[in-house]
Amino acid sequence: MISIENYPVVGKINGTINGHKIDAELHGYVYMEDGRIHNSLINMPLIYSNLQQLIPLFNTINWLFGAIHRFSDPIENGFALTGGVVNRSALIRIFEVDNTTEQSIFNIEQYFRGIESGVLYVDTYINGSLPHPEGNLSVTIGNNNIKYTKRSLGHYDAKSLTTYTLTSKIDTNSSVIYNMSYEIEDSLTFYECLHNPHRSAKEIVVSTHDNHIYHSIEETTIRFFTISKFGTQAPKFDPCDSSPCHGFAQCIPNLEQNSYECKCNPGFIGDGIRRCDGKNLNHIKVLYINECIQSPCHPNAICTNTYGNFTCECKQNYIGNGFFCKPINGEIETCTTKICPQFSTCIQDPHTRQARCLCKDGWQMTDDHENHVHGVYKSVCKPKQCNEYYNCDTNANCLINENTQKYECICKPGFYGDGYSCTAHFCSSDGDCGYNAHCLPDEQRPGFSKCVCDPGYLNDGTTFSTCVKDVISCNIENKCHANAQCVYNERIDRHVCLCRTGYKGDGITCRHEHSCVENATICSPSAACVYDSILQDNVCSCRDGFVGDGIHCAETLGGPKEQFLIVNQGQTILKVPLTASGLTTNTDNRILYVPRMRAVGISTDCRQQFVYFTDTSGKTIQRMKYDGSEQKIILSGLGSPEGIAVDWVSRLVFWTDSLLKRVEVAKLDGSLRKVLLDKNIQNPRGIAINPELGYIFWTDWNRQNPRIERANMDGSERKILVSDKLGLPNGLYYDHHRRELCWGDAKMKTVECVRDDGSNRRVILADQTTMIFGLSDGLQYAYWTDWSTNKIGRIDKTPSHAPDSVLLPSGGNGKLYGLVAVKNSCPNDINNVCSENNDCTVGQLCLPNLSLRAKRICQCADNAGLQCLLRERPPPPPPPQLG
Repeated sequence: MISIENYPVVGKINGTINGHKIDAELHGYVYMEDGRIHNSLINMPLIYSNLQQLIPLFNTINWLFGAIHRFSDPIENGFALTGGVVNRSALIRIFEVDNTTEQSIFNIEQYFRGIESGVLYVDTYINGSLPHPEGNLSVTIGNNNIKYTKRSLGHYDAKSLTTYTLTSKIDTNSSVIYNMSYEIEDSLTFYECLHNPHRSAKEIVVSTHDNHIYHSIEETTIRFFTISKFGTQAPKFDPCDSSPCHGFAQCIPNLEQNSYECKCNPGFIGDGIRRCDGKNLNHIKVLYINECIQSPCHPNAICTNTYGNFTCECKQNYIGNGFFCKPINGEIETCTTKICPQFSTCIQDPHTRQARCLCKDGWQMTDDHENHVHGVYKSVCKPKQCNEYYNCDTNANCLINENTQKYECICKPGFYGDGYSCTAHFCSSDGDCGYNAHCLPDEQRPGFSKCVCDPGYLNDGTTFSTCVKDVISCNIENKCHANAQCVYNERIDRHVCLCRTGYKGDGITCRHEHSCVENATICSPSAACVYDSILQDNVCSCRDGFVGDGIHCAETLGGPKEQFLIVNQGQTILKVPLTASGLTTNTDNRILYVPRMRAVGISTDCRQQFVYFTDTSGKTIQRMKYDGSEQKIILSGLGSPEGIAVDWVSRLVFWTDSLLKRVEVAKLDGSLRKVLLDKNIQNPRGIAINPELGYIFWTDWNRQNPRIERANMDGSERKILVSDKLGLPNGLYYDHHRRELCWGDAKMKTVECVRDDGSNRRVILADQTTMIFGLSDGLQYAYWTDWSTNKIGRIDKTPSHAPDSVLLPSGGNGKLYGLVAVKNSCPNDINNVCSENNDCTVGQLCLPNLSLRAKRICQCADNAGLQCLLRERPPPPPPPQLG
C-alpha cells in the first residue's frame, strides 16, 4: 500500500555533456500535499553552469508527485500508479526561438527504483550537448504544460515544446539574452496490473509554475524549485497561479471576480505580499515572529520556534503536552493501557511519553455517530473505498457491490472476515500462521493443513495459530516482558506470559506490532528509531534540528545543522565541505600545517567553537578555532596521546595515552590535570563521553583481550561493555540522540553500536574493503577514515543503506587519522551539575557521578598541591567520650 506523504529523492547522475564527464548527485525533496518540489544537483562547479538548462531532467519527478489541481476530474498521480518504480527515456532538442536550426541535443535515461527506507532512489544517465555561451549564465522559465498520453498498459509518452531564457552576463555592464526552446519526446514505462482498481487516465496533463533556478558557485550546487500540478486537463485561469503572495502566506482565490487575497500564515505578520517570511531569501529584509519570546510553554517544557508556529515539549523526566508538565514519577501513559479503535495502531511520543492512536494507511479517524453516550462520540477508524485507496487484507479482493454500486473488500474463498481482516479456517502456507508456528499437514484431516507450534512453544488456545513459549509457569517464576501479562491458561493448565494488545512476541520479549526496529519506514525521514528505557521499546524520535512525534517531524528555526568535517592528516588538518565535492580551487581547506606534526585524535568544543587535537609526535594536546586561528598548546610532556573527547558541559577534556597506558582529564585550558585510570589498560585509543549521564567510554585494542569499557567521569564503577567478537576497536563516538555507543573495528571491518549499558548490539557497516581508524557521529551519517583507500567513508545510521564516500579536498597528504563532524550548535537539552556554579574549591575538578547523592564529586588535580589535598582529606573522627 502506498502512503501519501513527503519523500526525499536521491540518486547518481552520470554521463557526458559537451565532452565533459558528469559525476554528480541528485538530492530532491517533494511535498505531495501541494506539489512543491525542490531538486539540487550536487558537485556542480562553475564550468557546469550551463547545466542550469537541465530542467527536463525533473519532468518525471513532476509527473510522479504533482498535486491534483481544483479543475481536474479525480485521477491518481504517477506515484499512486507506479509506487515510484518507473523507467524513462527522453530525447531533448534545443533551438533558438525564430531559428529552426538545432542548437543542441541530449538524451536522458532514468530508472526510478521505488521507495527504500522512506527515500525514492533514481539512477540517471545523460549524454549530449547544451548551449554554453561565455559569461556567467542564468536560466529563467515560465509556466508550462506537458500532456502525457497513455499508449498501452503501463506506457505513457509525451511531446512538448517549452520556451526559456538563457542570460549570459559578460561583465557588470553588459549581458546577452538568448530566447531558447526545448522540444521534448518522453516515454515512461512501468508495470501496471490489468485489474488494478487504480486504472490510469488516458491523458494526464502536468503543469509547472513558479519555477526558480539558482547556481550556488560557493556550494557547487544548482538548485531547482517548482510547483507541480496535474489533472485531466490543463488548469484554467487561477489568480493564485502566479504565486502573488509571500512564501509564508496563503493565497485565497475569488474565481468569480478573478481576484485573490493574501493572508499570512499563523505566527507571521505583514501584508501577505511583501512581508511575513521566516527566511532571508535573496538578501531581502524580512520579519518573522519568534513565538517563544512570550514563553507560551510550561516552565518544565522546551519551546522550539518553527516556521509559522512553535512547539512545546516537556523536558526529560517530565510528562504532559508541553503546556502543562509534571514529573513522571512512574506515571506514564503507554500503549499497554491505551485503548485504540480497530484498524489503528498506538504510537509512543518519545518526548511526552504519551500514547496516541493513529489509523493505518487508507483509514481515517472520525467520530462514531452511530454509537454514542449522551452525545459523547467515540473515535473510530473508517476505511476509504478500496478503489480510492487499496486497503483490503492480502487475502481479499476489491470488488464492486452490485447492490450498493460501491467498491468493497471481499475475502477470498477459504477465508472469512470483513475484507479488511481475513482469517483462514485452515492454513495453506506459513504466512497464514502466527509467530512461532508453521503450516503442516493435518493427520486427522487428510488433504488439509493446520498451524503447528514450533518446538518449545505451546498453543495457548486463544486462536488456532497463537503460540507461546513453553517455560516455567510465570506465577512461579515471572520472566514476562514489561508489555506482557501473566495469565492462567486452562487449556494447558499453567500461567503463561502473553503480550498485551498492540504488541507481539512470545511474552518473554514483546515488541510493538508496528515497531520501527522491523520497519524503519514508519518513522519520518527526519527521525531515527531509538530505544526508550522507560517504555522498554524502540520509538521514532525526531533528529536534532527537528521536532514532532517521530512519525511527523518539522524543521526548527536555528536548529543544529551539519556544517563540515575536520580531519587530521598527519602534518595537516583539513576542513572538508559536506555540501560539495571538496574539490575547491582555493587553499581554505587546509586550516593548519605544522611540519613533523602527527595529529591523531580530534574533538570539538561546540560551545566556544574550538577544535582540540592530539599530536603524538610532539606529545602535546593543542586547540584552535574552526578556521585554524588562535592555535595554542594546552598540554605538553605527554606520552603518546591518541583519543580525545571534550565535555562541553563540564568544561573538561579527556584523553587516552597509549604509551603511559592511562586515561586522563584536565580543564579545557589545560590546567588541573588528573589521571583517572591506569590499571589493566594496555592499548587505549578511542574515547567518547556522555555529559548527561556522566560516563566516559574508551576502546582498548589489546590483541589478546580487546574490549570497550565504561566508567563514571571520576573513574569509578568501571565496567566492560563489549569484549566478544572484537578485533582492533579504534574510533569511538556516542550518539546522544539514539543513546548508542558506536565503534569502528579495523580487523573485523565493521562499524557497530550498543546501548550505553552494552545491550542491543547492532551492525551498521560490514565492509571487507575497509580499514577503519577514526570515527565520528553526524546528524544523519556516521563518518570514518579508511586506511585501505585513504578516503573518508560515510553511511546513513538507519538500517539498509549502502556506504559511500566524501571526496577529500587538496591540501594534505599521508594517512588519515581522526575526524569530527562539526555542527552549528550543541546537542539540545543536555546538562549536568558541573555546568552550574559548583562549590568545588581551588585546585579541584568537578567530575559528574550520577551514582552519588550530589551527582558529582570534587577531586584535587594531581598537580593541585598539598593544600588542596589537605582540604580534600576527611576530618578525623571525634575523640571517644569518657564516662
